[in-house]
Amino acid sequence: THPHNIPKSPKSRLLATKVRTLVGNCTKRPTSAKARHVCVRHVNLYDPPSPHMSCHTDAMATFEIPIQDRYPINNAHCFGCGRLNDDGFQVKTFFDPASGTATTHYQPDGKYSGGWAQAMYGGIIACLIDCNSAATASAARTLELGETDDDPAPRFVTAELKVDLKKPTPAGAVLTLVSHVRSLEGRKVWVVTEVAYDETVTCTGEALMILTDH
Repeated sequence: THPHNIPKSPKSRLLATKVRTLVGNCTKRPTSAKARHVCVRHVNLYDPPSPHMSCHTDAMATFEIPIQDRYPINNAHCFGCGRLNDDGFQVKTFFDPASGTATTHYQPDGKYSGGWAQAMYGGIIACLIDCNSAATASAARTLELGETDDDPAPRFVTAELKVDLKKPTPAGAVLTLVSHVRSLEGRKVWVVTEVAYDETVTCTGEALMILTDH
């Protein structure tokens, strides 16, 4: 059992002071093209700092492992990010508790093209935004509850998803998705995401995620 009654220290708001990039080493690096993950934590800061995120100074999650690797077994079959779905993308999201941002680096296979063979299919981008948003909401809830890496990550489902395709994204490109919580209210978490290729933002997304009971 994983009770949610861990004692909490007084809440402190996250303060943003600079932008930094942390590069880590992958402990698991898939060799298949569809599951080529780059273990980089790209840190963007709140502007302004979110009043909906809190940090506890006692035992808490370090987020040194992907959020999806902490999903309960019965909720780890998503096509986009489920670690138990061998036919899916199995994307990995890393969360930085100091800034409240969650990042995924992923390279979809070039076969996932739109009508124009050189452009990535927009549905694939929406899938990745969806998964990154769910992971961001899960991390935010983990912080709110003061949980540790040994606790299963809270699981969210998507109630709303809005995707703005600002310009074509090249098929087969390595994408960087960075998400953060816009607001949090009870079981609801609103998440915003930017998708970039070669440091150029090609898409943005907004999602409303709902905490599940499972």
